[in-house]
Amino acid sequence: MQRPILSLKPIPKYNLNGNIEYIPPRGYNSHTDHFMVLFNAMRGKGKIVEDAEYGLRAAAPALMANLCYKQEKIIKWDPKAMKLVG
Repeated sequence: MQRPILSLKPIPKYNLNGNIEYIPPRGYNSHTDHFMVLFNAMRGKGKIVEDAEYGLRAAAPALMANLCYKQEKIIKWDPKAMKLVG
């Protein structure tokens, strides 16, 4: 089994617009890295980088869009309280 590359930093590279674009190192797999961080934290060998609040804030817009579509109505969200409004 190939071990994930956790310690290498992204490589900065200039794109055609002159902006810096960060390229992951060769062989890097974000899914493997994500699960290794999670499992190491569960074993007490590391810490969680993105906690449950971070995950909800990242997923809430897509979840809300699905609810709006399925219920065919506008649903309001309070981002500070992280709750449905009304």
